[in-house]
Amino acid sequence: MTEASARKRKVLIIDDDPDVLEYASVVFSDCGFDLMIRRPGEDLVAKLNQLPDLIVVDLLMPSEDGIQVLHNMAKADVKCPVLVVSMCSEEVLRSARAVAQMLNFEVLGFLRKPFYKEDVLRLTSSLRREEQGTAELRRLVNSGRIVNHYQPVVDVQRGRVIRLEALSRFHHPKSGIIAPMEFLRWSRRLRITAALERRLTKQALDDAKRIEEKGFRLPMSVNLSTETLEQPDFADRMEKLCRQQRFLLSQLTIEISENDLHRNLIPVQSNLTRLALRGCSVSLEYGGEVFSKMQLENLPLAEVKLTPSLVRDCIKDDSRRNLLISVVNHADVLDIPVTAIGVESPEELGLLLDLGLTRFQGHFFCEDKQFEGALYYLHRAPEQLAELGLAGPPSRASSIRP
Repeated sequence: MTEASARKRKVLIIDDDPDVLEYASVVFSDCGFDLMIRRPGEDLVAKLNQLPDLIVVDLLMPSEDGIQVLHNMAKADVKCPVLVVSMCSEEVLRSARAVAQMLNFEVLGFLRKPFYKEDVLRLTSSLRREEQGTAELRRLVNSGRIVNHYQPVVDVQRGRVIRLEALSRFHHPKSGIIAPMEFLRWSRRLRITAALERRLTKQALDDAKRIEEKGFRLPMSVNLSTETLEQPDFADRMEKLCRQQRFLLSQLTIEISENDLHRNLIPVQSNLTRLALRGCSVSLEYGGEVFSKMQLENLPLAEVKLTPSLVRDCIKDDSRRNLLISVVNHADVLDIPVTAIGVESPEELGLLLDLGLTRFQGHFFCEDKQFEGALYYLHRAPEQLAELGLAGPPSRASSIRP
């Protein structure tokens, strides 16, 4: 048994209700946690200095509410997952999650009173996986199991692939392909994200040149984190890398998610603007969780990508549908192309076509594939789009206003 799997994780429970503290202590103890309790008036920093693995905080506390606690933890430079206890509305919870993300906390989920052992185990299962995953990633980081997959972006109006996106994938020898967000959390915990992204970006540019030699000259997108984008010399290094790989900077798109962008906005936006000045494109993956649509105007964007969750929510949630429509219309006013990603079903595609979108990415068209698989798809893409009846102007496209 490894040291990581043998030790008990520490949870810091923050609440001002003695009954809730007693109840939560019993539940988390039953779940295998070592308990740390912060009662009203006790020094928060002293508790944080004991390095908990998880923090549980109630949103609604008379003396100091949960949002204030999050801000105070951020001032103490705490990097720890959070569970939020609340009976608030969904709108308040969404806002609280956005605040926590902007303060650089990972929110594992929300607990509603009364919560039970099964609820805690379900929401904290990722902590154990993360401990095991980082150990495995440390062992396998140079094994060749971390590679690029490629997924096409198709324009159904033009009937062809217009770009490839490089997606880093960790092929675990037993568990298969690790979910991207888990892989990113593991690499951040090991502080190797920037080094991995440098290596995978170089590989993406190499593969773009190989694809060009096969007759397909396509732009390439790479996903980069704030750990990479905030580095002072990033823009110069990226330009130098493109020059060394004989790849035009104007053919490169840097993609970043809104959840990542806010973490260190000023240096990241500065580097993205410097690269945009030199011809590089910038794409924002947008789900309406952190950024407002008005903030899109302040970024040097060549594209807005609608997240899969936003698209799927729209099928069953009118308020989310209205947000999507509003973003699409706002991007149209700003003359920023919109691409919908994660499209998996005819229902999702139909909704997006009705909004007038023509650029898509997702399993409905093509799964992400390693080099040879992506190259094979490029050969048959026009035929596949024609079979789907999507090679030409979408007949169902219309202008919809909320």
